[in-house]
Amino acid sequence: MQQYFIDSTPQVEKLVSFDKEQQKHMKQVLRMKEGTLIKVVDPQEQGYLASVVYTEQGVQAKINEATPSNQEQIKVTLIQGMIKGERWDMCIQKACEFGVDRIVPLISKRTVVKTNDKLEKKLERYNKIALEACEQSKRDHLVHVQAPITLAQLETYKSELNLFAYEDADSHSQNIKDVLLANPNVKSVSIVIGSEGGFDQEECKEAQKQGFQTVSLGKRIYRAETAAMAAIHTTMVILD
Repeated sequence: MQQYFIDSTPQVEKLVSFDKEQQKHMKQVLRMKEGTLIKVVDPQEQGYLASVVYTEQGVQAKINEATPSNQEQIKVTLIQGMIKGERWDMCIQKACEFGVDRIVPLISKRTVVKTNDKLEKKLERYNKIALEACEQSKRDHLVHVQAPITLAQLETYKSELNLFAYEDADSHSQNIKDVLLANPNVKSVSIVIGSEGGFDQEECKEAQKQGFQTVSLGKRIYRAETAAMAAIHTTMVILD
């Protein structure tokens, strides 16, 4: 069943409208017939079952009933060091599928991605990737990709539990699984993951000053996008 996010609050038995891009997708790409069942999600993150209707205004849908919430119990903020090309797009996509609440791109010393060039257009594209991933995975929550930050701004996105994945973590750093198991009642977690090359010791100390705890993701050294998925999945399995 196809899902779409809409910008209005619908009423049962009433019609809802879609933007031009959504209508094109429904009519020309999926070739939906009248009566096709779809799911729509309103700005309050309430989902509804609806039936496609063709009217003079274009493709619309009649609201049948509200659906039970599928919201995650734990809110995970992924603060991800930016990585190059398609790997960054995939990171956004998979993070949304795994259940993050929001994504914050991070600029660190070893970040090679240029962020000043056409930032507004890039953010628009990043959020379109997030939108499509949330629709594909049938989430009621629409993930937003925030504007890039530096390590000095980490505190802006702190949660109840704040973790900093550091590949050179010393023997005193706990495995992320053990830290999560020791905090079963937290409702929000922020996880910082590095870009290609990870973080240096000065950056690690800066994160610790801002209240982030260094954690290990295990015995392996992961690619940046793999590390993010491993951390998110572990968090969701243990706390959600």
